[in-house]
Amino acid sequence: MALSAARWKRFAESRFAHEREALEYLRDGLPDVDPITMYSNFEFVADDGSVNDIDALVVTRVGLFLVEIKSRPGAIRGNRHTWFWEHDGRVITMDSPLILTNSKAKKLADLLGRQKPFRSERRPWVEALVFCSEPGFSNQLPESERMRICQRDRGEKHPGILAALLRRDCPGLQPDPKAVFDRPMARRIALALEEAGIRPSQRSRRVGDYVLGGLIEESQLLAYQDFEAEHPTTKIRRRVRLYNVAGATDGAREAVRKVALQEYLILEGLDHPSILRALDFKEHEIGPAIFFPREPDEVRLDHFLAQHGASLTLDQRLEFVRQIADALRYAHGRRVLHRALSGCPIIRSQCEA
Repeated sequence: MALSAARWKRFAESRFAHEREALEYLRDGLPDVDPITMYSNFEFVADDGSVNDIDALVVTRVGLFLVEIKSRPGAIRGNRHTWFWEHDGRVITMDSPLILTNSKAKKLADLLGRQKPFRSERRPWVEALVFCSEPGFSNQLPESERMRICQRDRGEKHPGILAALLRRDCPGLQPDPKAVFDRPMARRIALALEEAGIRPSQRSRRVGDYVLGGLIEESQLLAYQDFEAEHPTTKIRRRVRLYNVAGATDGAREAVRKVALQEYLILEGLDHPSILRALDFKEHEIGPAIFFPREPDEVRLDHFLAQHGASLTLDQRLEFVRQIADALRYAHGRRVLHRALSGCPIIRSQCEA
């Protein structure tokens, strides 16, 4: 029997058809018995101020699982850190979504553990799973790199997401004999989620005139998150960097605001083709935000090198180094020092592979 409406707590309706279909697949495959409960399309603010969007959180007899839904046709290659997703001759390089999902799971576990229902009880461990829900999807990762990556279930010989949720039958999931997930535990989890103030997913959140989309990446060191954003009328795309100060004291909020404003003023004053220029600065309830340009086909430098590095000629390699060195020379010449420098978002290469 499919999961009943009473056991599926939908905080919001997903605006993505593939996500709605994947959630229906989970509902149809999960039995309508205690303690099974599914929460979908909600967000929470973690202790570090970051905003975390959740596709599904599932309670079963064998654990508490945070499920990240990815639905794209084609096949993936790569390893546990970097994926090469290929479809119709086009390859997209991306960080393994398990990295971010695992980070969300740890933050949620910490948040639940601080709530009253678990102050005198062992808090539940939140397990991270990635559900590649496209029916024709092909996982070509090496066997040793498939930890916690699930597809649709295709019989006993090909267990998928439901086998992981109901039997922990998934690479990377180990038995946890100390964990007791029964009806009282499910009730404590429900109360803890309510106390933690989880709310419907705010994917249509606005910053200034722009509507935020998916999370691009986040920096725990510098306490910011970069989001896709689009103007609803002009369709101009931006990268919006939100500095997380939700829940911080007034003094801490003001300190972060000064840092973010200084960052904006420094970058806004730079004019170099290989340095991403700051376009605008806005205040938001989550924290201060800096706007950057965003091209629809932009690729992070480390992803570009992972995908094309082996095919670059010596001249192209030297051109990359020259562009980066020139950008650093320009910045240093204006007494701007870099920190936590990586391939992107600061450096943009003008070199074609």
